[in-house]
Amino acid sequence: MSKCDIYLILDKTRFRQLEKITGQVRVQVNKDCKCKGLVLSTSWYTSGNGEMSSGSGPAVTLFRGTWKADHKYIYRFSLPTSGGPCTYEGKVVSIHWTIKAQADIPWALDPSDKKPFGLEPGPVSNYYAGGSFMRPSSQSESKGSNQQIVLGAIVASVCFMSGFQHIVYSDFDGIRLLFEAFGFLIGVGVPSFQPLRRLLASRKLGKVSVYLPFYVTHPGGVLPVKVSVEGGKGLGVKNIFAELKCIESATQEILGDSRKKVTAYHTVFSRNFTTSIDGENRRAMSQGRLLQKDFQFNIPDDAFPSFAFRYNGLTWQLSVKIEIPDWPDWEKTMMVAVIPSRSYKPPPPRGF
Repeated sequence: MSKCDIYLILDKTRFRQLEKITGQVRVQVNKDCKCKGLVLSTSWYTSGNGEMSSGSGPAVTLFRGTWKADHKYIYRFSLPTSGGPCTYEGKVVSIHWTIKAQADIPWALDPSDKKPFGLEPGPVSNYYAGGSFMRPSSQSESKGSNQQIVLGAIVASVCFMSGFQHIVYSDFDGIRLLFEAFGFLIGVGVPSFQPLRRLLASRKLGKVSVYLPFYVTHPGGVLPVKVSVEGGKGLGVKNIFAELKCIESATQEILGDSRKKVTAYHTVFSRNFTTSIDGENRRAMSQGRLLQKDFQFNIPDDAFPSFAFRYNGLTWQLSVKIEIPDWPDWEKTMMVAVIPSRSYKPPPPRGF
């Protein structure tokens, strides 16, 4: 028999950010014992198709001292909620929160009790979206494109130098050279594919710009988008298409090898707008005049906030496409984020 037994009781099972997690810890003492610390702690972890991510939340020590045999002690607690991430139930990734009470008893097993609870998004100013989360902006968009181009250049350079040395300093091996040439083409082609498509489309359209006044919004907020086309021929352009998506991702290592991974995706939200270009607007575009189209995406009140961990994520992305018959379409995808803020007005909590 253990020297004492721990029972953790929560006042409710779901809490909103900025609320206090309340309840009580009951201790039933079987033998006199010294407690070096009755600690209450919170933690989160992911489950699903990807490798597990985890982290800790607020913690507090409720008691230090001596417990007498055949006594029952009750400790009420009020613990701050975490800044994130919030509880999430998805298809390929989920986030769970637990709260644990544990007593540190010298020279004995440490009794404990653990309970799951839900953490709902709230109007916080410092929401934690994960260690791998990067706040999107126009600068981060350019940086991402540059990194892709640099990576492609490195791959292409290595394959080119290997192929050159192979031809000059060793016997000709057609199969090996074929692989090196293929690597060179991949290194050059993959990072330049989207920019090349946009360059070809711009030959018809002229200067195309997609303007977002901000890249971060909140649940229940809006995301305005302005698409401008100016200075091109514009003939034959039919539609301008804009789509906002929220996508889960979960990455798993194959046989524990961090170099071999497989990623599962699932789209949890999608909304799109299509604007048709009529004859008058086409004529205006053919004369090089400015054409502007505005879109506004309304973010659902219960939209789940962005998060990004090493192996798991929930990302929001905006895609814009201008359809050009018999010519490569103009396409661009930008990362945005949905993050609770002080102005966020949460809907009624789920599951109370």
